[in-house]
Amino acid sequence: MFRNQCLCCASTDLREVIHLGMHPLADSFIPVERAAEPDRVYLLACDFCAQCGQIQNRTVTAPEERYGAVDYSYTSSHSRTARDHWTEYARRVGAQMGLQTGDGVLEIGSNDGFLSACFAEAGGRVLGVDASPVMAKLAAERGVETMVELFGKASLDRIRARLPQLPKLIVANNVYNHADDPLGFAQAVKSLLAPDGTFVFELPYWAVSVRECKFDMIYHEHVNWFTVTYARNLLERAGLKVVHVEEADYHGGSIRVFAQHNSSTAPGINGAADLNSFIEREKSLGLFDPETYLAYAQRVKE
Repeated sequence: MFRNQCLCCASTDLREVIHLGMHPLADSFIPVERAAEPDRVYLLACDFCAQCGQIQNRTVTAPEERYGAVDYSYTSSHSRTARDHWTEYARRVGAQMGLQTGDGVLEIGSNDGFLSACFAEAGGRVLGVDASPVMAKLAAERGVETMVELFGKASLDRIRARLPQLPKLIVANNVYNHADDPLGFAQAVKSLLAPDGTFVFELPYWAVSVRECKFDMIYHEHVNWFTVTYARNLLERAGLKVVHVEEADYHGGSIRVFAQHNSSTAPGINGAADLNSFIEREKSLGLFDPETYLAYAQRVKE
């Protein structure tokens, strides 16, 4: 099944970015006893919305197949580079938010619990949510309470029932771009976020991929790819405002986005970046121009 509407604004004005042929799902390494079984493959192509700027995967795949398999392999603490990154993330974001002992922290896509454990060590009251039972088991071994749920509107009541208080901080790293309903995801975040809370998410920056002709971030788990322009448009639709963006040297180039309620009582973030500078840079790169992607696809082919 293919998407023919934008997941953010429902426009049907979708333009092809790139077509990469048929591929199996990523992050599933097949054991030798299953080597004779054929891989299930899906079309791998992405389109951008000419109305709101979202870049999305054309093919619909089932989350249960992407994350439910026992051979799902990706862990957020798989290397020293990763562990150092998330340790510094917890320190920096905690300081920027003025996180205090006992403040609630909800991590969406908590994976093996490494980052949640860092926030817990700093005094946060942490709850993890992850779609993979394999990852939830690893997190439990770290002492991180984890719900096996696909985050969104459908799981909202169950998650709220497990929260002792509305979290001051909700984090979602390298998972928001996996959401089949990104607007519903943002609306669910808004309903759980404390009045003085902040939603922080980090993920690969599409502008870097296009500028440097990268295509390794295009795979089926990535349902959409983020620009700052798209993040602002999407969160505004959900009643949240982007208050700060910074670039992170991770996954080949990422953005870390900070958002709060429109009527937030949270203190401002020191050194908050000028969103307009990001948005103007994205325009200058031609990220919402079909001609850009004709050239991009040709460069990838070469």
